[in-house]
Formats: sequence, structure tokens, C-alpha cells
Amino acid sequence: MIADSIAKYLQSLNVGKINKDIFIDFQPDEPDDCITIYNGSAPVLEESNGLNIDNAGIQILIRDNNYNNAKLKAQNIYSYLIALSGDIEGSLITFIEIETYPHSLGKDEKSRNEFSMYFNVRYENLTLNRI
Repeated sequence: MIADSIAKYLQSLNVGKINKDIFIDFQPDEPDDCITIYNGSAPVLEESNGLNIDNAGIQILIRDNNYNNAKLKAQNIYSYLIALSGDIEGSLITFIEIETYPHSLGKDEKSRNEFSMYFNVRYENLTLNRI
């Protein structure tokens, strides 16, 4: 799914390493400082009914013991992803748009700072019966 491609892209920018401090669809309790990318839903595009274009959602959750570090990571990830297009780690992304800007969720049960943002990702998805 699209979160895998986004995770690989962020890893290529040295934001983190997959399964070390970048996780997909599941956030472990450790490490304290990490990024989790969740596959989500997005509005179905009218053209998805006949063309090979789909729309997916991704939520990105940043957790860090230091508030300023969490905020900076969120801002950097936002900058890397907004309006991104091209062949991104095996997914032909035509456009990424922001649904919710980076914002603080406060602290989790272990007093770690959390930030979240949500994107809609338009991408080509070849299937048997679509052009």
C-alpha cells in the first residue's frame, strides 16, 4: 500500500530507518522517538471508476520525548511530502495534498509528545479492467 512507498521515500531522505524508527500501520511502544505511517482512506475519485487513478489517505504520527524535536520532524515531513509527485519508491504518485496540517496531539500515556498530519495521495494503480 502507499504507506510503504512513503516510508521508503522518507528513509531515502535520512528521516529515519524502517523498522528502527519508521513504522508502517503499527506503532510499537519503543523506541520513544519514532514516526508511524498509517494507510488510511480518502475520497474515491470519479475517475477511479474507469481510469487507473486512485486516491489513498495516509496519517503520519510523530512521537518524541522532546516537543521541539517532534514539531520540527512534523514540519520537515510536511515539507517533503506536500505537492510531491513522480515515481516514489515504486508508486507513481501524481499528487499529494494535505488534509490536516501538522498539529500537536499532546502527550501520550508515557508523556511523549505526539504530532499528527493527514495527506491524500493520488496515484496510478493499474488493474485488470481499467485503462
